[in-house]
Amino acid sequence: MYRRILVPLDGSALAEAAIPYALRLPSERVRLIMVKPTPNGERAAEGTPSTALVLAAGALTTAGRSVETVVAHGDPAEEIVRAAADVDLIVMTSRGLGAGGRLVFGSVADRVARHAPVPTLIVRTGDDPVDPTPCARIVVPLDGSETAERALPVASELALLTSSPIHCIAVAEVDGVNGSVTAALPAGVYDAGLEAALSLAEACVRAASSRLRSAGIQASDEVRRGPVRSELIAALRPGDLVVMTTHGHGRALRWTVGTVAERVLQRAPGPVLLVRADLSG
Repeated sequence: MYRRILVPLDGSALAEAAIPYALRLPSERVRLIMVKPTPNGERAAEGTPSTALVLAAGALTTAGRSVETVVAHGDPAEEIVRAAADVDLIVMTSRGLGAGGRLVFGSVADRVARHAPVPTLIVRTGDDPVDPTPCARIVVPLDGSETAERALPVASELALLTSSPIHCIAVAEVDGVNGSVTAALPAGVYDAGLEAALSLAEACVRAASSRLRSAGIQASDEVRRGPVRSELIAALRPGDLVVMTTHGHGRALRWTVGTVAERVLQRAPGPVLLVRADLSG
């Protein structure tokens, strides 16, 4: 069970869409934070909870959760990261309405995922919201690097808490090769590169799924070939929750927030749990 989950709100229905996902995760407490932006992001004394914050807290209390509320003034991302110092997980939406009705949580969620001391579960809202299907499978993209594998302990804990299986996936892609370039390559060069990428991908997902099964977690693995972003999205289905690091450094798959990870955030049918690539333990 998580000790404390942090849920950032801003008074909008879009931001409150994170609450049902927080409720699906067992935790001792839920901390709701509402940040009121100030000029130049200057900090100010904590304020009084708004009606929206009180109502959200009441709904969580009714559902049997212990709730604490925080009202902060300053830069939203900085205040959320500061409030996450003693929590286990952040659950927030990718979009929320800021001051004057501006959509600001896209950039806020990105900054929080990059800098928070704990993983961030991001729930896509807006014109193409995530499917509300409860989590049936946890999907972990891997690339053969230690960086990408930092998502595995987070996924394992979540799997044990929710009794969900883990599906490890890797995509083999020969760097810089596309249909127009392949024809110009010497015979066998592309095939050799693809075979090497496939071998690396298969080795990393099989090793990961074997370790998971040894820990008592139901696990499966899959290797796909082709463009990384489109193949990852094609492998996902409703009920999937993706757990991945913000950056990867392997040879079979590379991503950063803004490329592959951002694409998954934009297109995955379910929420995405981002683990900072530089977090250890």
